[in-house]
Amino acid sequence: MPKTYKKKFSEPEVPVDFVIITALEEERDAPLSKFKDYQKLDKLPNDVHTYYYANLKSLRNDGSIYQVILTCLLNMGPIHGTALAVSVVHRWKPRFVILGGIACGIKGEVNLGDVMIATQIADYTLGKQTNGTRQIRWDVFPSGPSLLDSSNNIGLNWAKKIGHERPGEGNVEKIKGVIASGGDVISDDDIIESYSKSWPKLVGIEMESGGVAAGVHQTTDRPEFIMIKSVSDFGKDKHDPQVVPWRRYACETAATFIWALIRSGPAESTLLISKKNQKSDSDKGQKEAAERRWQHITNQPIKGFEILLLLKSKVGREWLTNQLASTSIFFPGTQTQSSWVLFCQVLRNRILKKKAGRLMTAILLFGKFMMMSQAIGLKKLPLKSKFFRPLPGLDAKFLGVFFG
Repeated sequence: MPKTYKKKFSEPEVPVDFVIITALEEERDAPLSKFKDYQKLDKLPNDVHTYYYANLKSLRNDGSIYQVILTCLLNMGPIHGTALAVSVVHRWKPRFVILGGIACGIKGEVNLGDVMIATQIADYTLGKQTNGTRQIRWDVFPSGPSLLDSSNNIGLNWAKKIGHERPGEGNVEKIKGVIASGGDVISDDDIIESYSKSWPKLVGIEMESGGVAAGVHQTTDRPEFIMIKSVSDFGKDKHDPQVVPWRRYACETAATFIWALIRSGPAESTLLISKKNQKSDSDKGQKEAAERRWQHITNQPIKGFEILLLLKSKVGREWLTNQLASTSIFFPGTQTQSSWVLFCQVLRNRILKKKAGRLMTAILLFGKFMMMSQAIGLKKLPLKSKFFRPLPGLDAKFLGVFFG
């Protein structure tokens, strides 16, 4: 059994990025060992499967951190593969589904320990039996293009992360090709040869990928799917002395390549996408709220304007008063023009008594709101204008006028 870490986790956020499916416990434990921290999730009343959850930081420039779910079939074979695939897509809505583990290789096409990357799955489950001869009705499922492309672009350094000594000579390689899949355990060389004649690019045979691919493709979400398994044998029994040492190594090589594939960053993480969408929704909400406020403002009558002048000293009051008396204000795009004196009548006495602060004017709009829909143009007054930040989502600006 894999060691379950006690570190406190938050529950996965649906949708997740990856679901890794294996047929055997030894195939499951190998990828689990690649994650520093993971947790075993509680079962739900309506789901019989056990899931493990981990995070993996990608090598992408955007810093994507992936949510990864790992699970194992209840039993071997395509039927169990289909059932689990439908279950994981329904519960976790993953963007990518990867079937990992070990498989039988085609001698002459691959070597023991090599990683087989399925370009397509050729399922031989359906067939017609006639006069002692079985005619296969192949059902073909292509691999996900993004996962296949990312697999093609993983360099040789991934092999350095393999945590198990190779049982024999040679180096591990990644091999792309067709994988035959069905419910039979194939240990007959003649059958393997016949499959190879039907599929010249056949590199391996196993039992679950056709079922998992069918389950994934028959869901409305239809996540990308790929099978990545390592060669543990060439059709011999798993208890064969020559097979036993290669099984563990093959589990390790497949798990290492899957880990490297995910870490390479096939796509932007769902968490990052969700964060961007939330920000977009927030900005949209602020804009809509600002527009509603602005609509209310534009429907309200203007009660008047107030000009506040803070004079540093008495010097210049007479000059400023004369300037105010002969200066007008107008709104761009309109013909309305009024005297500054009319705007200052209410506060003139108080204005001229101010002795503290900077020499400053501030234009405020009376009413329930103090906003302006247009920048105000000032004439015949040697002022410098400064525009403050606009309202969220609007072109309207506050105008402050400074001089002195």
